[in-house]
Amino acid sequence: MNTRPIDTVLSRLAGVKKSGQGWSARCPAHEDRANSLSVSEGNDGRALIKCFAECATETVVGKIGLGMRDLFPSNGKPRQSYSRRQQSLTVAELAEAKKLPEAFLKELGVQTLLGENGREIVRIAYKLADGTLAPRQRIRKALRAGDGSSWSKGNGFIVPYGLWKLEEAKQVQYLILVEGESDAWTLWHHGLPAMGIPGASLTKCIEAQYLKNIPKIYVVREPDQGGEAFIAGVALKLKELDWKGQAFEVRLENAKDTNDLHKASPEGFKAAFQKALDAAVLLPEPPIQETDGETPIADTANDSFDSDPRRFFWAKKGKDFLPNLLAEEILTLGDFIASPIDEAGKGVRLLIYENGVFKNGESKARSLAHKLLNHLSKPDRIDSTVALLKESTKIEETKLNPRAMELVNVENGMLEWRTGRLLPHSKEFISTFQIRAIYDPQVRCAVVDRFLEDVFPPDALSLAEEMPGYLFEDSTLILPRFQRFNSPQ
Repeated sequence: MNTRPIDTVLSRLAGVKKSGQGWSARCPAHEDRANSLSVSEGNDGRALIKCFAECATETVVGKIGLGMRDLFPSNGKPRQSYSRRQQSLTVAELAEAKKLPEAFLKELGVQTLLGENGREIVRIAYKLADGTLAPRQRIRKALRAGDGSSWSKGNGFIVPYGLWKLEEAKQVQYLILVEGESDAWTLWHHGLPAMGIPGASLTKCIEAQYLKNIPKIYVVREPDQGGEAFIAGVALKLKELDWKGQAFEVRLENAKDTNDLHKASPEGFKAAFQKALDAAVLLPEPPIQETDGETPIADTANDSFDSDPRRFFWAKKGKDFLPNLLAEEILTLGDFIASPIDEAGKGVRLLIYENGVFKNGESKARSLAHKLLNHLSKPDRIDSTVALLKESTKIEETKLNPRAMELVNVENGMLEWRTGRLLPHSKEFISTFQIRAIYDPQVRCAVVDRFLEDVFPPDALSLAEEMPGYLFEDSTLILPRFQRFNSPQ
């Protein structure tokens, strides 16, 4: 007779006490004196574990000598196949499939967790340049990303994968751009500098600050439509950033991507990849795009997303629309935030980051929702998706323009007006207004110069220029006129 998973787990824990519908116990993953571990049994017989000190479930299970699969009942039958939303995945399975050491992936922050349905999922840690966790993390439920991949819920932007390792690229003076995480893992494993772009349609997440002091870029092209879109997207983004270095296109012989080349021969990978680097050609000029002043909506027929709109519905029957799935995909196609218009939280507005500034993004979100839903598009489905986008990306109004008194958003960057230093645009400034002008400290306005010379004497010209700036200084205190009559004698 098979032992219930809950009995196996409880027998290996200390301080077990009955608590409500389940049990509490001391967590074996940290020095626990307050029974911070909650254990219960799911409707399907699985053991549910949660540490309120935020220890990872995988760590807790490992400390009592079990594996994640031991939390699920065994009926002696072969493991069944599940639909996309029911699949499971562990770091060990992912490492085996990619022929990379499991310990190496874990060092990079790749973890096995329990999903909402109690099945194992893998979280891939996206970090910022300083090593702190990025706002959004990648979730994998299947070996093939297209069969089960999403972003963690919450506010914030999607960033490239590997920002915390860019110092290595600066040291060797070149960077390799690849699609996805597994290709980046492969290159890092072989000691090569890389940055992963999470999908061909997300080249827009590349920022000038990431490429600073890196004079050469190699872009690996995969032999499919997604690879073609990736190359075109990188070329267009580099042009938008006015990047001055050299960029090359790399094609691999007899391999779909970098990880495939590694799996074919781990020992011969470096030689084969170096051969591909030596044969690289200059990145082609980006295609000319005609727009109406807005960034064109991504062509989902040519990117890594599934074109079947039924993926946004339960069981793909065209019924039971799931707006959260559509909202998640839209968030991979644009950097959206939402903020109340007034202090009461009324009139929430949806903004999208384009050309260095956050601007009205509701129409773009609606267009994307309509395009992705295709023939299943309906007004109420679009409305519910946009409402969910607003709720899931909402930030406080006070967080908009946090450096508004220090930086002026102009078309060619963010002007630090006190020092005259021009910083590159970045969505991290959360700037919602931009002056339609290009900053050039060498340019003078002849009309203004003549006016000042006509009105002020020569020895007062510098003062005349300082006066407007003094009024714009945030520390300047201007008292109302009537106060001089009400001042204490």
